[in-house]
Amino acid sequence: DPGSLDPAAATSTSALLVTNQVYDTLFDISPEGQVEGRLAAEWSYADATRLRVRLMPGVTFSDGAPLDAAAVQASLLRFLALREERPAGALLETVTAVEVQDALTVVVETSGPFAPLTAHLAHPATAIVPGGRGRDLAVEPVGSGPFELVEWLPSERLLLRANSDHRGDPPPIPELELL
Repeated sequence: DPGSLDPAAATSTSALLVTNQVYDTLFDISPEGQVEGRLAAEWSYADATRLRVRLMPGVTFSDGAPLDAAAVQASLLRFLALREERPAGALLETVTAVEVQDALTVVVETSGPFAPLTAHLAHPATAIVPGGRGRDLAVEPVGSGPFELVEWLPSERLLLRANSDHRGDPPPIPELELL
């Protein structure tokens, strides 16, 4: 049982497995160990402490809300606010600010040079979640990932269905049931 479907609160392998299907991160790590864009279309360092990320256009959350720079800012600031009480909080321990530059560009600022920042932003715990919606993401996940939650009966089963609005190719299987 995943326990929570909020990526920032995920404490088990099963929770991270599920949240990684429902939510997207800014980056991904290839099988060869290279950082690749997932929601990030392009990125660069303005200087040693400022990572500029340009998002893929047209991405939405499963509820239809846009996944834009404001959503990324709200998500990362939420993660930072919760980092003291969450197991994965150290992933972004050097992040000091998240600024919206324009509708699709966000700048992540760190207290000093931090080489693993993009890799840490690929971790499922740092997945982008919608902000300000008043939902309990632990039980009502709303993500931009390849699957959406259909049903969760804790300690019994969890059913995910392919997200028809997901960018790119649909998942190779239409449903995923975890017992």
